[in-house]
Amino acid sequence: MSKLPSNMLLCFAHKGEARSFLKHYPFQPVAFPVEGLYRCEASLLLITGEGLQRTSEKLGAVLGGFYREIREIVNLGIAGALDERAKPGEVLSIRTCYGEGQNGPLFHSFTSRDGHATVDCISSVERVEDPEAAQRLAPFAPLVDRELWSIGSLAKRFALPFRSLKLVADRAGVDTREVCATLRLEDPGIPLLQAFRETFAGIVEDPAPVLAAENPLGPGFYCTASQQRRLESMLKALALKGGEENLAILKKAGIGEIRQRPIAPKARTQALLENLHALLNPFESRLRGILEEMVQPLAEAGFEVRFSPHLEQDWLEIKALLHNSGQTRKLGEALQRFTLEEIQALLNGDPQIYKKVDSSQ
Repeated sequence: MSKLPSNMLLCFAHKGEARSFLKHYPFQPVAFPVEGLYRCEASLLLITGEGLQRTSEKLGAVLGGFYREIREIVNLGIAGALDERAKPGEVLSIRTCYGEGQNGPLFHSFTSRDGHATVDCISSVERVEDPEAAQRLAPFAPLVDRELWSIGSLAKRFALPFRSLKLVADRAGVDTREVCATLRLEDPGIPLLQAFRETFAGIVEDPAPVLAAENPLGPGFYCTASQQRRLESMLKALALKGGEENLAILKKAGIGEIRQRPIAPKARTQALLENLHALLNPFESRLRGILEEMVQPLAEAGFEVRFSPHLEQDWLEIKALLHNSGQTRKLGEALQRFTLEEIQALLNGDPQIYKKVDSSQ
């Protein structure tokens, strides 16, 4: 591979792991509030430091500052083996990353872009330096590291795909200190660089079209800066999810019909963003439709009902402008026609409520 693939962000916990990459490609330091950031043409390299918290802080800052330039995050580094499935010295592509915090396993897991990967990794909040800690983590994954879960979490938050290549360096909790001392004298980046070049052989640029900066949706639409960021983010996520190009996704979201609506250009963009969100989150869209039916008595009485942004909490807000006693009576009657407990049960995932709602559809 004569040049680095474009628009990548390479993440390493330690500079020693990135040494071969910094030699092989003409990376130059970037003046940025976060230390350890380098650039090579259209791609970036970040030394995150060790640990979930440090990785979250540094990577979050870089993604916030360079989000428009990044199309994929690639994590490369060392991992410890938790069982016999992972052999020291081999480089493995990670399928799913799990996490362990101070109080036990972290709730979410994150799956990489590599559909052929078969090995999972768990990120530990602390170094695994004794057999008991290794035994505690082994049921989750055959590999352990200190940063991948944070990378996966931020990749999802920014709607970016990620991959991870891990060099198996030791048997975690058994010979960690000895192997770490050896790695300080050797260059773990050499096998990582070789695996990286094999993984991305022949890939120079991502051919996916990028939206034009000015008026990206064409006549009839107007994008604010925040709307354009949301648009680009959702189109990236939908392209990754379904393998379709931007024009096909926009057509599926009803851009033609929305263009004809007699509303302001900015409102058309907002309507399109809502349709794209529904395509990206079909379950949330269906759940929102069910909830709207359940609060229909309030809407019919002229009151506005709002739920939490992504339905992650079980509250609802009712806005009402009361001018006379008749409206007060209407509100009271409407409140009697729906059950808050059922709405909260639905938002909290009660399967019995889902069955009840499905049977009534």
